[in-house]
Amino acid sequence: MHFRPRFYYTNTIVNLLNHLEYCKEIVDNTVLPVDLSENLRQKAKIKATYYSTAIEGDSFKAKHYQNALNYLSWAKSKKIPISVDFIKKVHAIINVKHLIWLSEKSSYRGPSPPGVLYAVWDRETGTPVYIPPSYRDIPDLMHALVNWLHSKESLEIPVPVRAAIFAYQLVTIHPFKDGNGRLSRAMANYIVMLGGYDLHGYYSVEEHYAADLKKYYASLQMELPANYYEGRNNPDLTTWISFFLNSMSNAYTSIVRIIQDLPRRGK
Repeated sequence: MHFRPRFYYTNTIVNLLNHLEYCKEIVDNTVLPVDLSENLRQKAKIKATYYSTAIEGDSFKAKHYQNALNYLSWAKSKKIPISVDFIKKVHAIINVKHLIWLSEKSSYRGPSPPGVLYAVWDRETGTPVYIPPSYRDIPDLMHALVNWLHSKESLEIPVPVRAAIFAYQLVTIHPFKDGNGRLSRAMANYIVMLGGYDLHGYYSVEEHYAADLKKYYASLQMELPANYYEGRNNPDLTTWISFFLNSMSNAYTSIVRIIQDLPRRGK
């Protein structure tokens, strides 16, 4: 099984990538006061934790998500590559109440009870908005995704676009019974971190997802059929990538504004 994402470099995507590079250069070439630097990192973690868990209404699991972010920061320092086992470990930290970080790993979701449809349900209408692939296909789909991430084709794609594609495909596979949204956002952050696009940990993109949840979900769903096998197994990801990069651009811009305001702060 192979994963070959489809998307196009629209003018919007190219402009957003250029803006990200512009902002990244400003931040990389600015030495911030130690107290401000630490303050930005701390606020970014708090925002990422709050908004990522609030998106699915799971704010009571915020501590677990913060643990996952701490683990990913440690993993970045060790340059740990993404593997299927690594993803299972991160999910365990996000979703399991009691665990020893470095030893436990989550298991993929299994078959549903007879007569029960495993799906993502609309909270208001009670109808299924997404029916993920069969549990039988999860191992092959996950291996294909990880293999793609480390492929020559993937490594030639800009880091933010790679992160967007990986996040989309991971949440679409929906490999675990719960916590897939938080996991996909955490893994996207990790890809950005490994690629040097995390602005030294100063920013959080999750708050910009939460600012317009309807657009966030619409960008993920892209008016595709609910069933994975009826179009979501090979969609055009351009719409989602545009949303992802725009959210990232908004987060970058907020940090650049703080930096550009520094001279006025000193007056």
